[in-house]
Amino acid sequence: MRVAMFWALASCLPLVAGAAYAQLPDDCTPPPSPGPIEVTPASGAGGVTRDARVSLRYTQDFFAGFSGDPAALISVWATGTLEPVAGRVAVAGDVLFFLPDGLLAPSTSYAGRATGGIADFEFEFRTGTNLDVAAPVVGAIQSVSTQSLDPGCGVPDGGYRVDVAMERALEDGPDGSLEYLLYHTRGPGIDAPVLRTRRRGVITSDLFTMAFVLPNSEAVTPICVVVQVVDGVGKRDDSMEPRCFDPVEGNFFEPACSVSASGRARSGRAPVALLALVGLAWFWRGRHRRG
Repeated sequence: MRVAMFWALASCLPLVAGAAYAQLPDDCTPPPSPGPIEVTPASGAGGVTRDARVSLRYTQDFFAGFSGDPAALISVWATGTLEPVAGRVAVAGDVLFFLPDGLLAPSTSYAGRATGGIADFEFEFRTGTNLDVAAPVVGAIQSVSTQSLDPGCGVPDGGYRVDVAMERALEDGPDGSLEYLLYHTRGPGIDAPVLRTRRRGVITSDLFTMAFVLPNSEAVTPICVVVQVVDGVGKRDDSMEPRCFDPVEGNFFEPACSVSASGRARSGRAPVALLALVGLAWFWRGRHRRG
């Protein structure tokens, strides 16, 4: 069962395939120092399913220059007994995955530590009693609005802030294990989905907004966006039809651009990531059979 979970890593292929753009133009802060920057399940999450994996997102291209053993970068343990959790480690793109060898104990607090940066990255979560049975169900996009931006940080020639208001996803696990990925799927220079922004963690309202910046050079024709959602064990919903609109005129419509982000992502660079994950799965399958 645990070996099969490596195939679930394919759910991150769109994430591997597309480069993330700057989200907002007023964010002029320098990029974070190399190392881990985000964890799933979210630190402090409760009700985590017992078959959950732990994923650490590192700064962009961290593993491109990493020559050590990724397994040495993460440790997970039960906080009550300090007993370490045995598991396997895999890397896909900028994400390190820790897959426990067995189910996590029910109603148990866990803590972990990831290294590779200037300071240790620590996290904790608590399991519930259930397993993750169903994939999440992505909510609908309720509205899209744009606002013209003067030249500034991130958009030296000006551009548009795009706000995508959408419904919270439905999930049988904790909200803190969900990650929302917003892709730009059609527009000038777009030949494969581009990850524009992401959001994860607990969302308390039924509606929330994901925002990104579109430079003027990419606002000359209508564009399309789509949102995928991934849960804590890698199940995802990529069934949303693209939402298309003219960022300048504010006309929102549904033209013939109904190619899902997942389908387009498998052109371009995604096949390389897929081959790497397939090879990784066979590697672990061989170890499992010998073990």
